[in-house]
Amino acid sequence: KMVCDAADISMDLPMSSYAAFCADWMRNRFGVEALVRKGCLELDASLQVHRQHSLFVEVLASFFEGKHGSAEQRAFLHCYSLVGDVMDRRRQPRDSAMPRELTLDVALDISGRVLPYASALERTRLKDSLLAVCSDTALGDRGEQNMEDVTLADHHLLAVIVKERETLQKRFHRDIIDAFMRHDSDRRGVLTYEEMCRILTNLVPWINAHQLQGLVSNICPELLVPAAVIDVNNLISLDERIDFLGFKVNSFKMANES
Repeated sequence: KMVCDAADISMDLPMSSYAAFCADWMRNRFGVEALVRKGCLELDASLQVHRQHSLFVEVLASFFEGKHGSAEQRAFLHCYSLVGDVMDRRRQPRDSAMPRELTLDVALDISGRVLPYASALERTRLKDSLLAVCSDTALGDRGEQNMEDVTLADHHLLAVIVKERETLQKRFHRDIIDAFMRHDSDRRGVLTYEEMCRILTNLVPWINAHQLQGLVSNICPELLVPAAVIDVNNLISLDERIDFLGFKVNSFKMANES
């Protein structure tokens, strides 16, 4: 899946969902639609069984059920990849369905790299969420915490990252709506491309007008047509396809890993 996503990213294309990716993979492998349907049903049945015993499978199942969008999916994959890097340094298997322990410091470092645009308040909430799922083995005899020994399972980290990325996405969409209202001075409910460009280049730390035009021309070229109607729903939809707060964060890393 990460190789497929890296190819999409290199061509400025939106990521496919887990469900669509698995169906396409089975279609390419089996070539018979009846076998594809059978494979999808078996995969769903397996997810339902194993999600009861594995937080990792529970998070995966939530993606297949459409509970999260591309932003959360990209954050999940980026986090999973960074955990794999930690396992490489430990000379342990990179991929595992079993939970692996991480120190809180490592988990916070990974979180900061996956969610670099989180506000100070969001970073504090993220740390509190990670502390809440940490192992109790770091508590001393008198109940105090030895922070160097605080650990948590990588599956808990993945679940927290997905939840916090969803919260960050909602905040970003509120910022888009607020900026749209400020620019919509005549209250017609539509903006020009230039106004949209000003909003996004102000809100997204890494993007400039030239980069934005390149992305839009590949993903939503209809927005570049002179008579294009750019309303607030178009802006939200554009972000859901591009994932502005996640695209630049890990696109080069994922491409290099492919």
